Formats: sequence, C-alpha cells, structure tokens
Amino acid sequence: MEIITFGPFCLRPASRLLEKDGVPLKVGSRALDLLIVLLERAGEIISNKELVTRVWRGLVVEASSLRVHMTELRKTLGDRRGTARYVVNVPGQGYCFVAPFTRRDVNESAPPEIALRPVPSTLPPILDRIIGREDAIANVARLVIEHHIVTIVAAGGIGKTTVAVAVGHELAGAFPAGVHFVDFSTVEDSACARAGVVAAMLSGFRGQANAADLPACFPPGLTLLILDNCEHVINEVAAAAEGIVGSQPDIHVLATSRETLRVRGETVFTLPPLLFPADECRLKAANACEFPAIQLFVDRAHAAGGNFELTDANAGVVASVCRRLDGIALAIELAAERAGIFGLAEVVSGLESGMHLRWRGRRTAAARHRDLMALYDWSYDLLPEGARTVFRALSKLSGPFSLDVARAIATGTTGATDAFDSLVTHCLLAHAACNDSSIGYMLPHTGRAYVEEKSRRAAIGADRASCA
Repeated sequence: MEIITFGPFCLRPASRLLEKDGVPLKVGSRALDLLIVLLERAGEIISNKELVTRVWRGLVVEASSLRVHMTELRKTLGDRRGTARYVVNVPGQGYCFVAPFTRRDVNESAPPEIALRPVPSTLPPILDRIIGREDAIANVARLVIEHHIVTIVAAGGIGKTTVAVAVGHELAGAFPAGVHFVDFSTVEDSACARAGVVAAMLSGFRGQANAADLPACFPPGLTLLILDNCEHVINEVAAAAEGIVGSQPDIHVLATSRETLRVRGETVFTLPPLLFPADECRLKAANACEFPAIQLFVDRAHAAGGNFELTDANAGVVASVCRRLDGIALAIELAAERAGIFGLAEVVSGLESGMHLRWRGRRTAAARHRDLMALYDWSYDLLPEGARTVFRALSKLSGPFSLDVARAIATGTTGATDAFDSLVTHCLLAHAACNDSSIGYMLPHTGRAYVEEKSRRAAIGADRASCA
C-alpha cells in the first residue's frame, strides 16, 4: 500500500485516508480527490480544466465548485500566507503542490526517498497581515506569469516591496528553480554601481562574474528574480535585467522602483496609494472601516499598545489624517503608532506643524524609511537640479494644475520639459482632474509639506551662516 507523507500529514490514497500527526481528518471526497491528483504531479501546475476533468469525471460543474473544494482542502491543511505552504494557486493557470514529500510502500523497509525537495528561495518572510493589497498581489502575480519583466512603480512608502515579496511567496510553486530576492538599497549610486548591481544579483549564486557573464550564473529552469529598490541604480539594473531575460527565457523579473526600467518587454504595474474616504463629513466608524487606509491606521494604532478605538466621533478625523498623508502606507503607519501612544489630537497637531515629517519609524527600517523626510530625500536627491527647482515652484500651488500651468512655471528652468518629466516619472506628482475635468497633476500633501520643511531648514542655515 502506498503512503505519502508531507509535513505532519500522511495520505493513504487506496484507503482514502488523510491523517495529521496520526489522527484521521474529516475531509470532503472532492477535496481529497484534488489532493491525490495534485500529489500525482507534485511540482507541476495543473490547470483548472484538468482538475475538474479528473475530479468530477465528466460532470458539468461551475468554476466556483473547484474554488470551494480547493478552499476546503487548503483550510484542512492549514495552508495560508505566512505558514507552511502546500498548495499554491498560480493565477490564470491552475494549482500546484509545492511542499517536499515522501512516497513509499508500507511493505518496504528501505528508508523513504525524497520525491520533491524544497524550492530554493532568498525571499524575506511575508508580513503576517497585509491590508488592502489583495487585488494588487493577484494582478501582479498574473502579470509575472504572463510577461518576462514586470515593474511595480509607485512613490516611496506606498508598499512596493510588501507586494513584491507577497507575489514571490504566492508564485513559489510556479518557479521550480527558485525565487530570488535582490535588494539594491545598499548599492551606492556611483561609478562602481555597475559592479555593485552585478555583485548583488549574484548574491547566493555561484562564483564571481562580470556583467557579460551574469546570465550564465543563474540556475537552469524557471526562476523568478525580484529586484527591489532599483531607482537609484536604474540604468545598471535595466541593462542587467534586459540582458538576463534576453539570453535566459526561463527567467522572469519582477522589479520595484520609483520609476520604470524602460526596457524591451517591460510591463508596468502602478501601485496606487491605499484607498481613503474623499470626504470625511458625517463618516461613521462602520463605513470608515471599509477603506484600507483606515484599516491600516486602526491596525497599527492597536499594535502600538495604546487604547485607541475608532468611533463615530473620531472616524472623520482619522479619514482626514489618511487623506493628508495621501494614502501612503508608511506615513499612515507612523501616524497610527503616534496615535496609539499619544492620542489622535497629537497626530493632528503634528500634521499642522510639520512635525509629522520627523516621526520615527522602526529601528530596523532602512534609512530611507525611518521618517518621511528621509523618504522624500531619497527621491529628491535623485532629481536633476532643474527638476528640484520646478518641484519647489509647484509646491506653491494649492490644488490640481494642468500641464500647461506646469510648463509655464517650469519656463526658464534649464531643461524645463525634462525637469517636469522627471517629477512625473519619479512619482512625485499625482494625477488629478482639473476644474474643466481635463487630466492634470497635483503635488501630494506630504510632498508640499516636505518642500516647506526643506525651505525652512535652508532659511535657518542661511541665518546661522550670516551670523557666523
């Protein structure tokens, strides 16, 4: 009799018995059939159509039936993000059994042979709780399967890395040669950037190599390469990514950046800010909780250890805070932690005074994510001087403005057109409708506050210099 074991589970297909730690489990007949079929071809993606054909044997069933019984199976296995993974859904393709397992006959005394080894991975752990990004994760996962180069683009602090890591975990079973994560934040933007990018990409792989040898250094088979924080070495990463994919068709690239790679075959996914109420008037707590920005605020305020509670009385204030922070996940987290410790009134006061730009985040966070000043400094320092000048000038506009207005303000700036384009491509300007409903732009509240604080610091520095 054949016995298949994986994790704490033991499956006896002939007896149609699934046990966990020796205890028989109650599992539906269809869910058990799905598990048996998936284990027959573990490590392969089995299409929804084939699963239905094998399990329902000629019956005509709704597509939802497969989802229902697959959900039952995954629930029985305790299979979810952040825990042991057994069955992975590959959007648009099907399902795959991805865990290591052993297959043996009970009459054999020989030690069991490993039938499937864990997929190699250098992914960071997935967050325990990801709020408001379910659709983004599913859409990016689908794009990664369908295209060879996908770039998640957004301003700093929106949550690009969070989504990319979640996609990597979601698609682990679809890339048998591994999912490999490369963080470029520590690579300096200098004359040595090219060498730094190559070294970072080779981290975890064999040997030393130069850029020309890079494609040959990756393992054979379907591989997902996640390139994180690319904006400051964008030219070097773009060249490397295009070269790798061009010579190794089994490699798919998922990049995160504040601007696109602009390479052949790239598909761009623009990650929006977390949704918040457009108008906080007469907002009730129950309605407010439907918005991901407010969900995140409440979640992080509770995690800070205070006694914050969302009520009908303060729901409008929380919505206003999220709106003034432009739905930026990092900014909302910093404000929520402050609210959990010092109260909501302190958060509102900080927004009014500009102190929110200096609220400190996690001690272990990357330097550019420790406060909002550092978040914007990272992007601001990447801009050419002309773009910085236009950025400061546009901060004086209080609402949406048209492209013509922006160009008029930029007139006289060296490389005016390129300067404005840089602000758009670096996600420092948001799209907005003008009064005539035409497409325009606006500087986010946090961006305007950053320019004001930077100007204030410059003025203080000038005064000190004049007094010296």
